[in-house]
Amino acid sequence: MIKNTALLLLTLFALASFADEFNLFYEDESAADTLAQDTVYIEQKSNTSSSSGIANSEEYLRGVRDADADATGNPLFCFSGGCLGILGIFVPTVLDYNPPVEKLVGKSGDYILGYSKQYDAKMKLKNSINAFIGFVVFYGSMVVYMFVS
Repeated sequence: MIKNTALLLLTLFALASFADEFNLFYEDESAADTLAQDTVYIEQKSNTSSSSGIANSEEYLRGVRDADADATGNPLFCFSGGCLGILGIFVPTVLDYNPPVEKLVGKSGDYILGYSKQYDAKMKLKNSINAFIGFVVFYGSMVVYMFVS
C-alpha cells in the first residue's frame, strides 16, 4: 500500500515537473504578445492551399499569427497518454478544435480561414505533446516501480 501511494505521488510530481518545464499550466501573455509581434512569416508558393491567393493575403497571415499565439493546449491530455497508452497519444489528433467565437467576431473571411486552420493544427500538436508527456511519465514510473520492487 505504501509503495503504491509513493508511486502515485512520484508520478504526479514528475507529471507536474514536466508540465511546468514546458509551460503547460500557464502561459506568459507578455511573451506571447512579443513573440507574435516580432515573428515574421514568409509564405512559400508550395504551401498555398488555394489558387485564388487567399493563403498569401495579409489578413490570412494575421489570422495564422494570432492563432499561433492563442492556441495553448490542454494539460489534461496528459491523462489520455497515461491511461490509454499509445492509443492515448493519437486521441488529440482525431479531435476537431473549434476556435473561440469571440476571437472571430467582426473579422474578414480570410482572417477566419487562416485562424481556424492554424488553431486546429496547433491545438492538435500541443495536445499530442501533452499526451506523450503523460505516456512517458506514467509508463516510465511503472518501469521504475518494477525495478524497485
